[in-house]
Amino acid sequence: MILAVIGTGNMGQALTRGFLRQKLLTGESLRLYDADQNKAGEFARETGGKACASEAEAAAQADVVLLAVKPQVIEPALTAFAGQMTEHSLLISIAAGVSLARLRSLAGPSAAIARVMPNTPAMVGSGVSAVCFDRASPHQRQLVNDLLASCGLVFPVQEKMMDAVTGLSGSGPAYVLLMIEAMADA
Repeated sequence: MILAVIGTGNMGQALTRGFLRQKLLTGESLRLYDADQNKAGEFARETGGKACASEAEAAAQADVVLLAVKPQVIEPALTAFAGQMTEHSLLISIAAGVSLARLRSLAGPSAAIARVMPNTPAMVGSGVSAVCFDRASPHQRQLVNDLLASCGLVFPVQEKMMDAVTGLSGSGPAYVLLMIEAMADA
């Protein structure tokens, strides 16, 4: 399986490291793109992956695309490669607050989509991820669950619960860490 990672920031790297740590992927199977080409290049050197010059280049070579960009850049990032998505494609988005309907409108009618809300403890393999799907086969659902399980616990949820999960699970650990840091500094 070839995985394109569009967005090699903190969460994109954390999830990818989990996939590699559990040997679900090899570095050679990674196609990496980030708007900051230096960041993508550094991560490619670290993992053995291939840095790509565009979202479209990365996605063209991939079976699965992990879209790990901020919500405000989801549209240009996804439309850059949406035309390459087929019924065999799997798109995994971790953009907070971007609905399956919005992802579908940008990705087109064919691809399977997983909307995921991971949290920062995924960086150390102790995260919790909520996931919901659109048009994903049982095999694709299992693949997403296996990938996410490499970074912690995985819970399928109805999409209507994703915003609540985002507020509690996605942001909660960051606030707790901020509070602990403030207490340590006091």
